[in-house]
Amino acid sequence: MPAQTELWFLYFLLYSVLGWCCEVVYCSIPAKKFINRGFLYGPLCPIYGCGALLGVWLLEPVAAHPLAVFALGLLVMSALEYVTSVLMEWLFHARWWDYSNHRFHLNGRVCLTNSILFGLMAVAVIYFIHPLVVWFIGLLPDGERSCVALVLFTVLVVDITLTVRSLIDFRATLARFRAAAAEFGEKWELSAEKWNERLAEWRAEHPGNPELDEFRQRLRERFAELPRFEQFSFQRLLRAFPRMSSKRWAEGLETFKQAAADRLASLRAERAHKRRDRKKK
Repeated sequence: MPAQTELWFLYFLLYSVLGWCCEVVYCSIPAKKFINRGFLYGPLCPIYGCGALLGVWLLEPVAAHPLAVFALGLLVMSALEYVTSVLMEWLFHARWWDYSNHRFHLNGRVCLTNSILFGLMAVAVIYFIHPLVVWFIGLLPDGERSCVALVLFTVLVVDITLTVRSLIDFRATLARFRAAAAEFGEKWELSAEKWNERLAEWRAEHPGNPELDEFRQRLRERFAELPRFEQFSFQRLLRAFPRMSSKRWAEGLETFKQAAADRLASLRAERAHKRRDRKKK
């Protein structure tokens, strides 16, 4: 790996870790519990790493003008978040974050509050954080830096591979659940396209319908039949992105979330029971 590439790769990783820390603090304090906002298994938010490097490349030429840094940082980071949201929804048929409940949002993908924070972060990166990052990475001798970069690159590739696998499984499982919903909806003359629009109305007209309860139970059972690794991956993603939504199958995704929560509670209960049994022995 060329020396300059090593440097920028380590910058990317460090900014991704810092971004993960910011996301965890930002989301955990209001929730009053720890929320791992990492998209990958490791403590990384790659969108922050990409955004920071993109910001450094684009904003350093205007570093003499703080207002320009703020404005361009706001626009560039917001555009990056918007494009990332569109791509992830297109790839996996689910929206991973939604700011529709925020004032001054754009299609629920970006919001003014976050955009202002992005602008302030751009100012902080250009004038304070990036010089410290350059100094910190520069403390590593060339030989050690190469070894560190190679090891971390290998770990990142493994992490990305596992994450992509879990996302493909997630998409396939949602597709199977959606197919099951469409099949079951035929009993109510609900096409897959009308599932979201009509189900709430239909449910109001048929309260306490046992068929609907049976269908939801069937989905929970299907989730419990998934391999443990897939269950763990889905639960991790749902905890990291609790506002995940889907226009194509909103009701099914909510049932999927509930199935994952039920399965997690069941596993915790099993572990607690085993601990009690070991203590008795």
